[in-house]
Amino acid sequence: MMHGIIFDCDGVLVDSEPVSCKASSTVLQKYGIRISLADMAAAFTGKSEKQMIMEIEQKYQVTLPPSILEEIQALYFELAAELQPMPHLTGVLDILRDHAIPMGIASSGTPARIDFSLKVTGLDQYFAVRCSASEVVHGKPAPDLFLLTAARIGIAPGNCLVVEDSVFGIQGAKAAGMKAAGYTSSHPEKLLLQSGADVTFADYRQFSHIMQTFSQWWNLPPLLADKLKSV
Repeated sequence: MMHGIIFDCDGVLVDSEPVSCKASSTVLQKYGIRISLADMAAAFTGKSEKQMIMEIEQKYQVTLPPSILEEIQALYFELAAELQPMPHLTGVLDILRDHAIPMGIASSGTPARIDFSLKVTGLDQYFAVRCSASEVVHGKPAPDLFLLTAARIGIAPGNCLVVEDSVFGIQGAKAAGMKAAGYTSSHPEKLLLQSGADVTFADYRQFSHIMQTFSQWWNLPPLLADKLKSV
């Protein structure tokens, strides 16, 4: 029986959440909407920019121009020119790829943003399957995006492990019937566990523990988890 891993992109593969929040906050200020970076992260991490704009319009009773999404993306590309992969991630991805573990991305970002982030960090070599919230009717915390990604990597939802850093991502993964590993790059462990994460980790050097647990859930051989200890 095959098993697969689905990764979020921002805050999980690439250290982009601070850049994303800064881009959104800066552009919104042009239209008189002032939201601190901390509040931006707390309210919208894991959600698409389209969903963010809809919620801001409702909350502040304003109508923002359709071009604002393009403005935010353009500023993000400018600020993220020196984006880096998460520490120790590439070692994990090398081992997963060497063991032919199916992998995919389920991101609230646009396809252009996902491709940009992967290319600038050199992570594009690992992911042929990249799914964006723009491809589904309902983004995170709905299960739609995760179910789409599972279908594209050819793995049943119940045999997928999702790696997420956001509350909405964890909730979406669990709603899809998947296991969820919470990466504490954006939120504390307690909040991710409360959101439904089965396990958490703070550093990709701890990923062998995640895979040991993963192996126990699906009765997989421990070889992969042992190999990850070398990261």
